[in-house]
Amino acid sequence: MADVEETNRLLDEKYEYDKQRVAEMLRKRTNGCQHKIKKMRWLICSTQTYGLFDGATCYPAELGICEFDFNEGILETFSTPVGPWNIDNEVQRTRALYHASETHQMPLGRRGRLEKPAVCMEILGRTEPRLAAAHGVRVGLYRDEIDDHSRGFYHLEHSPKRRPLVCLRHEFRLVQASLRELCQSVNLQYEGFPKADDDFILAEALVDAVAEFFDGEPLREYPAFLKGLGSRLPRESVTPWEKRDGALFCPLHRPDRNSCCAAVTVSRAAYILLYALDHMLD
Repeated sequence: MADVEETNRLLDEKYEYDKQRVAEMLRKRTNGCQHKIKKMRWLICSTQTYGLFDGATCYPAELGICEFDFNEGILETFSTPVGPWNIDNEVQRTRALYHASETHQMPLGRRGRLEKPAVCMEILGRTEPRLAAAHGVRVGLYRDEIDDHSRGFYHLEHSPKRRPLVCLRHEFRLVQASLRELCQSVNLQYEGFPKADDDFILAEALVDAVAEFFDGEPLREYPAFLKGLGSRLPRESVTPWEKRDGALFCPLHRPDRNSCCAAVTVSRAAYILLYALDHMLD
C-alpha cells in the first residue's frame, strides 16, 4: 500500500510539472495562438511488455506510436512487435511468460517485424525528424516533409530538435523502462533516445494544459476513459469513434480483439484526448 501511495504521489508531481512545462512551451512556441495550438503535432506512445522486474527492467513485446493534432485528429500510426528476448533468470522468465499469457499473448522468442535497431530508428525518426533526416532516416509523416511552418503544422520541442512522447499515466514507467531496455539491447550510445523523465509527458497534463489556452474545462470523465486502456477489456468494448471491424488493432490482436495491444491503445488514447477537448476546439 505504501508503494502504491508513493507511486501515485510521484505521478501527481509529474503531472503538475508536465502541465506547467507544456503550458510554458506552448506559450513560447505559439504565443498563445489557438490556431497554432490546434495544428501542433503530438506523439503518443504505448508498449505491451513482459512485466516490470525489480522496478527497473522491462522487456517490450510491442510498441505503438500515434501522431495526431487537435485539428485533424489522428495523422499516422505505427506499431510493431519487439523481440526476440532471452531472459536467463528462470524466475523472471517464468513471470514474463505468465504475464504474456494473461495479457498480449506474444511469445518471448517472437521475432519482430523489424529488427531492434530499426525499431529505434522508427522512434528517433519521429521524435527527432530533422536530425534523423540529416542522417538519412525518414519515417512516418516525415518520409517527404520535415517541420516547416510554411506547411502549416508545428512541433513542440522540449530540447533542441527533440519532441517529447505523450504516454498514459499508468503506463509511464513501463514505457520508459521498455525504451531504455530496447536502447540498451542494441547498445545505442545516443543521449537523444527517449529515456529520461523529461522525454515523456503524461496525457492528462497535455490535455489540461491545452484546455487553459481555450478558456475551458476538458471533459470531466476523460481520465477514467484513459485508465482502462492497455488492459483486458470485453471484446465488444469499442470507442464511439472506431469501426467494429477491428482496424485499430495490430494484425496479431485483431482476430480476437485483444485490447492488450499497443496499436489499439495509442489510437483509442488519441481519440479520447480529442474528445476531451472537442467542445472547446470548434
